[in-house]
Amino acid sequence: MKTCTKCAETKPLVEFRVDRQRPDGRGTWCKPCVSANTRRRFAEYRAETGERYQDRTYPLGECEDCGAPIRVRPDRKTMRCRRCAARMAGEVSGRRKKAIAATPEAQQQRRARKALDRARRRAAEIEGEDFDPLEIFERDGGR
Repeated sequence: MKTCTKCAETKPLVEFRVDRQRPDGRGTWCKPCVSANTRRRFAEYRAETGERYQDRTYPLGECEDCGAPIRVRPDRKTMRCRRCAARMAGEVSGRRKKAIAATPEAQQQRRARKALDRARRRAAEIEGEDFDPLEIFERDGGR
């Protein structure tokens, strides 16, 4: 059971939308309150503009970074396409990950990690002797 912060009624958890950012995993308003608020907002928008919310169109503009054509929302401070916005947020797309992994530097680092792992495994196979994985790595010529 949970209490809605909008209507102050106590209802079962299934009456609240899923919100993974909340500690209990549910939203603070019950579903009927969320629906009523959404209907009210859309009605206000239509009264102010005379058009339906879904019918709005934004003018064409260009991405600040790559110049790709995008729809520009007037309330946004920056204008970026989804790809540039994701890059700015630190996310890397699957294609980009593959392209990065294909660079010679990345391949060389991957080979070096694998070689060091093999050296550690060989060192682990030696029982009862003092060993250093880096010595084995260097002894084997980095292979």
